[in-house]
Amino acid sequence: MIQVRGNYTVLYTSTPPKNARYTLRAERGAIKVKVQYWSAGSYAIKVNGEVIANTPWNKTAGTQAEVTGSKGCGENRFVGVKNFLEFWLTAGCVVEVVPIDVIQASVRMQWTLSEFYA
Repeated sequence: MIQVRGNYTVLYTSTPPKNARYTLRAERGAIKVKVQYWSAGSYAIKVNGEVIANTPWNKTAGTQAEVTGSKGCGENRFVGVKNFLEFWLTAGCVVEVVPIDVIQASVRMQWTLSEFYA
């Protein structure tokens, strides 16, 4: 049992499942869930079978924008370098976590224009 407000971190004592479903069985309320992954990989969020896009990139933070809940159930971000997934879960909503076949990277390059076009 948990309170239906606040932020929660899920820590698995062994390897986290590749596919998972989370639901908040309540009449009202919402929580932010953070799942730590211990291996490289990328994950997507589905709600009602539809993939929910990650939060937009935040240039200042150098990562995806924080999950605030403003976009409802399924709002999410996966931070690849730190290997954690955060998502917003509202009462009655079912969130599916599925692995995706992508590599996420953060790259900074500094070249002159002539080096770039060479």
